[in-house]
Amino acid sequence: PSPQSEIFALGSTIYELETTRRPYDGKTDKEIERLFSAEDFPDTSAMVLGEVVTKCWKAEYKNISEAREDIMRTQKKFEGGRANIAHNKETVWWGKR
Repeated sequence: PSPQSEIFALGSTIYELETTRRPYDGKTDKEIERLFSAEDFPDTSAMVLGEVVTKCWKAEYKNISEAREDIMRTQKKFEGGRANIAHNKETVWWGKR
């Protein structure tokens, strides 16, 4: 695996952790490959780390450190805040208590 494929996989893992669903859940492997190849990615706009996921998928990070920096920046936005867990059918949001 190349560093870029590992970063892509990180985006998919974050997506699955935050939504509790795989990207393109219910589609065949062939359909998924076609959609990813066409850069037709699932909507991440309602996700806490949606921007990170999209940047991983679009190969906008040169290395994993850049992704980590964005994750840490997002974490700082939520530090000190009260817990907020809101659910909808597409996204699960976690916050601190």
